[in-house]
Amino acid sequence: MFSTNYIGVDNECIKIYDPAKQELIATFDRYKDASRFLGLSDKIVRGAITTKTRRFSPTLNKEVAIRLASKKK
Repeated sequence: MFSTNYIGVDNECIKIYDPAKQELIATFDRYKDASRFLGLSDKIVRGAITTKTRRFSPTLNKEVAIRLASKKK
């Protein structure tokens, strides 16, 4: 059965960036893992990816950019 927590494509992942420092903070394979790390809901993470907007993470106490990217092999 298909779970909505997975991206659905084997070669894609979720990347969390710090826009102030312009560096990668973390990479995740599932929305659930990314949302737990950021302290945000799955719906907010998905929305930030589709609209390409920044979100404030209460866990990290900073604004982050969340993007869907391909995995490098």
